[in-house]
Amino acid sequence: MVITNFDYEKLISQIEVFKTRMEKLPEAVSLHSERLKLADRVNPGDIPADVVTMNSFVKINWMNTGIIRTINLVYPEYEDRKGWKISVFSSLGAALLGRKQGNETFYRIRNREFSIKIMELVFQPEAHGNYFDKNKTTHKMQVKPAK
Repeated sequence: MVITNFDYEKLISQIEVFKTRMEKLPEAVSLHSERLKLADRVNPGDIPADVVTMNSFVKINWMNTGIIRTINLVYPEYEDRKGWKISVFSSLGAALLGRKQGNETFYRIRNREFSIKIMELVFQPEAHGNYFDKNKTTHKMQVKPAK
């Protein structure tokens, strides 16, 4: 798994908040915390363009059903399931972060397992030069010309 330094730090700080508010972390958050600790961290400009990062739009295929849907991977405070904005701390969101276009993976909800394939990374912010510059505390909005 590869993740940007910024996404890593923000997610770890949110997990720390969870720990102070809850006696026991939800299973998806706990597993995600362990995956994050093992992740390779890179600067936002160095993340491969085919890796799912925060705020990416991802077209996925539920292999069990054949349903194909584009979702937006978001931080928990922006989750909107009706709008297909999926929290990174949900089972599905945790399964997607750091995966590459073309990867197949699975996630569990209660006793059900769902197999998914990342069909297309429709939009990745870093691939378009959109990333947080911690030194300036501003959001860079650069659009790179299409190749």
